[in-house]
Amino acid sequence: GPGPNKHTKQYRGGDGVELPMDYYTPSAPQMVGVEELLEMGFARDDAENALMQSGFDIDGALHILLRGSGGHADPGSPGHFLPQMGDDEELMRAKAENDILLSMLDDFLTEKATKNGSVQLTKSAAKNVGLPTKVEFLGEGYHGTETTDEWLQGLYSERRGHRSVHTFAMTDIVDTITEKVTDAIHSNAITNKIESRVKVKGYKLLGSIGGKLDKAANNFMKATGMESSSSSVCPNTEKRYATVELPEVSLDWANEFRPAPFGTHMRIQHFRHLFQGYLDGAGCGVVPTAVKTARLKWDQANQVNPVSWRFKTLMIRLRQAEQGLAEMLGIDPNDLKLTLNAEAGISSVVKSLPWKPGDSVIYLENLSHGAKQALHWLRRTQGVELIPVTVPIPFNPDVLKTSVKNAISKAANPKLAVFSEVGYQDGIKLSVRKLAAYFHGKQISILVDGTMAVGQYDINVSGKGADWYVATLTNWAYCEEGCGFIVAHPLKQPVTQTLTVSYFDRGNACSGSFNKSFEKEFSYQGLQDFANWCAVHQSLKFVNAACGGWEKIRTYNHNLAKQVVTEVSHMWGARPVQPDTSFAAMPVIPLPNGRGYDKSTAAGLTAYLADAPIPGPPGEPAQPPAIVRIVCVNINNEPHLCARFTCQIYNEISEYIAAAHFIASLQPYRPHVTQEIIDMYDTLS
Repeated sequence: GPGPNKHTKQYRGGDGVELPMDYYTPSAPQMVGVEELLEMGFARDDAENALMQSGFDIDGALHILLRGSGGHADPGSPGHFLPQMGDDEELMRAKAENDILLSMLDDFLTEKATKNGSVQLTKSAAKNVGLPTKVEFLGEGYHGTETTDEWLQGLYSERRGHRSVHTFAMTDIVDTITEKVTDAIHSNAITNKIESRVKVKGYKLLGSIGGKLDKAANNFMKATGMESSSSSVCPNTEKRYATVELPEVSLDWANEFRPAPFGTHMRIQHFRHLFQGYLDGAGCGVVPTAVKTARLKWDQANQVNPVSWRFKTLMIRLRQAEQGLAEMLGIDPNDLKLTLNAEAGISSVVKSLPWKPGDSVIYLENLSHGAKQALHWLRRTQGVELIPVTVPIPFNPDVLKTSVKNAISKAANPKLAVFSEVGYQDGIKLSVRKLAAYFHGKQISILVDGTMAVGQYDINVSGKGADWYVATLTNWAYCEEGCGFIVAHPLKQPVTQTLTVSYFDRGNACSGSFNKSFEKEFSYQGLQDFANWCAVHQSLKFVNAACGGWEKIRTYNHNLAKQVVTEVSHMWGARPVQPDTSFAAMPVIPLPNGRGYDKSTAAGLTAYLADAPIPGPPGEPAQPPAIVRIVCVNINNEPHLCARFTCQIYNEISEYIAAAHFIASLQPYRPHVTQEIIDMYDTLS
């Protein structure tokens, strides 16, 4: 049976064999063999037959079977050894439905093949794990033939070597003196910004030189008459030659996209497609006209000559965009790669790691719905234990630390912690550095979602100590939809893989040719619309050319947020849920009489506000809708409806005052709600 406590690493198998398996579930699993079944009153023939038909007869002596609390076996139905459903019903069902037992057997055989150079298994076990069934009966057990053993040894050795490298990287943290010195240099924001700036200019210069070389080569071909045979096919030779250059999309920043004062003038000049009253930029970001124009031009450049675009333009322009992001975030440019969004980055991490049944993930409830779905996928498919932690409101960092400490103590085998730097619903900013130091002290890696932080705050990602940092750039960084990034610490890059198998897959992690850097693997993940990613460079340029830089943007947005708090708090009689002025540009303010409503009401109100015009004064036309995100936040353990206001460079205080009056007039809050509305609400940030 199990050891004296849940963290015991030794379990007893048949004939007293000790299994060093770091596996545990709250249902107190047992490793059961023939001898245990004999003690339960089974006849030896029935016990051996039942276990062999279940596929867990190994070496004729060690028999592995998972028994939950109250588990039973019916000698009349060999092989039906399933855990009883108790307090851990969902977890135990997941294990049964997803063949966790076979995964354990597979790992055991793999380890034995690697260490001993041979594998012994039953016919049933070989069939269940998809292995050859050419075996012969030898004494007490079924032993693979020599040919089968050699074949298995090669396959299992390769798999075990690859998995062992990933397993080490999964929990490896900066802990040695050498690693700490290297990491201090690696995470220096000043040197990283300099490196990124140099590389941005380098890639721009490379593109310019490439274009000039192409033009010179084409001029030579024209002068020597070498292009005559193709001219009849494409008579517009000047246009044809231009397509093989590497030009950067150029915009008229001095005139068409010139700077404009923040507020209404900025909206008219650079967000002309946006109507007054849009106050949910943090949920569904708005793209400046300049960036939309650049995205269209990048797509046109691709369509003119897709092959030349792929060979000579794409990689250079993607790297240019990535280097610019790295400079903005203060990170080593080799640690960042573009993704579709934060959820894609999170899914890449959780699907890359070599999970075992019974591993634990600790996550904070401030994550997005999509991130939580990725974690629940882990529970269903890998038998991973999920332990949620609530961020206390009113916020108290000491209470949060105690909750995290308690969660770690409950975890059987904690491997990963996941949380958002700024909460999606409550807008509370957490100290990533402090949480990282605490989790790393417990040998737990961390994955951080920075979607609500990047752009809203001045972020130095390298200095935070996160193992992985992901974000969507649409919300606060003025990028097109489908733009995000993942930052992986060098220690984690060997185990970080793309969601789709990359064209530049790195192969087996234990091979000599394996590249520990994930840079090339993430550089091309399959055909997609790359114009959005190329336009990230113009998004960053918009910040500097049209807005005067991030500092001016953040200053305006924060000052506007302080005005919103003053006006709305006076009107509604409530203060933001964030402490002091840490709301930055996204104050979350409880609605008047909003206590006791659930998420469905928040979804219905959000949908209603998106379409309902605000009534104007008597005799005047109605104003455009006040698009505000309504969220449900637990304050003192009670649900409250709150307005999550986004303050942006295209907004003015009058819009928030009108919205606050209109929302207060909707009491009591009884919006029309359907399941479709709730489902779509969950897809919003």
